[in-house]
Amino acid sequence: MKIRQGIVAALMVPAILAAQTRTPAPFNGKPLIERMQANVAKITTVAETQRWQANVTMWQTVVGNPEQLSKAELATLKAALLTMQTNVATIERPAEAQRWHANVVLWRAFIAGKSPAGKAPDIDSAFARMKANVAKIAEPAEKERWQANLDLWTAMLSSK
Repeated sequence: MKIRQGIVAALMVPAILAAQTRTPAPFNGKPLIERMQANVAKITTVAETQRWQANVTMWQTVVGNPEQLSKAELATLKAALLTMQTNVATIERPAEAQRWHANVVLWRAFIAGKSPAGKAPDIDSAFARMKANVAKIAEPAEKERWQANLDLWTAMLSSK
C-alpha cells in the first residue's frame, strides 16, 4: 500500500510543479482600451475629453506594440503626454488633479524607460496614489474609465 502511494506521489509531483510554473497568458489590454474609449466618447466637457483622448492614444500605442516602440511611436506618446500635461495643469478639483498627476508621472516614467514598480519609488508612489484615489470615485462612468486605466497600469507594471 505504501509503495503504491509513493509511486502515485512520485508521478503527481512533476505534474503539480508543471502546473504551478506555467507561463501566464499574455495580457490583452484591448478590451480595457475599448471599454475606456466607449466611455470617453460619452464625456461632454472638452478639457476632460482631451485628457482622456490623449490617454487612450497612449494606451493604444503601447498595447498595439508590445515588443518595442519605434521612434514614431515614442513621438506619438510624447505628443499625447504633452497634451495631457498641459490640460492636467488646469484641473481644479483636487481628487481629479491627483489622479491625473499620478497618471502623468507613470507615463513620464514609462517614456523615460524607468524601472517598473517595486524598483522605483516615484512609480510605486504614483501608482499607490492613483489606486487609492480611484477606489474613492463615486460617479459610475468616471469610476469605469479610471478602473480601466488602473487595470492597464497594473498589468503594465506587473509585466516588466
